[in-house]
Amino acid sequence: MSLFKRLIVQSEEDENGDNNNDVVTKEDIKEVSTEDVVVKEQAIQKELIEEDTVAQENKMEKLLRGNDSEEKEEEMEQKDVVKKIRVFDTSPNEDFWFHYGPVVKNLAELRDAFLQIDDNLYNYHANGNENDFEVWIKDVFGYEELAKKIGSAKTRKKAHKILEDAVE
Repeated sequence: MSLFKRLIVQSEEDENGDNNNDVVTKEDIKEVSTEDVVVKEQAIQKELIEEDTVAQENKMEKLLRGNDSEEKEEEMEQKDVVKKIRVFDTSPNEDFWFHYGPVVKNLAELRDAFLQIDDNLYNYHANGNENDFEVWIKDVFGYEELAKKIGSAKTRKKAHKILEDAVE
């Protein structure tokens, strides 16, 4: 019998005054850390976004195949159709710490931070060798395409625009 069924049975028996030997013990119940919950939630949200992206791509293919006009096909190719990303926080040890600046825990906060910081601070993290924003987005959130776009942004205003278009 599952843990939840045993809890329900035990609860009903307690109400009726019955006593059953099939009692839930402390060993049956495990504590779940908040980090485990956050990681699980992130995985579920990534799956949902990937499913939405695949559905959007299939829809685009159907539109292109059903349309014989070359002009409309070119127009569809030129449009950069991006599914808006749902915002979720990182686990506490994965926040992005600006050098002597704000700490951000999700992509919406990063987008907003690009308006608050100055160009010198942006360039500190987005220098020619490595773009810290690109690495954080790819490693923490797993959005490789978005990370590449951020990595190619030469200014904080361009990076802000990219995130503004990509994040809910």
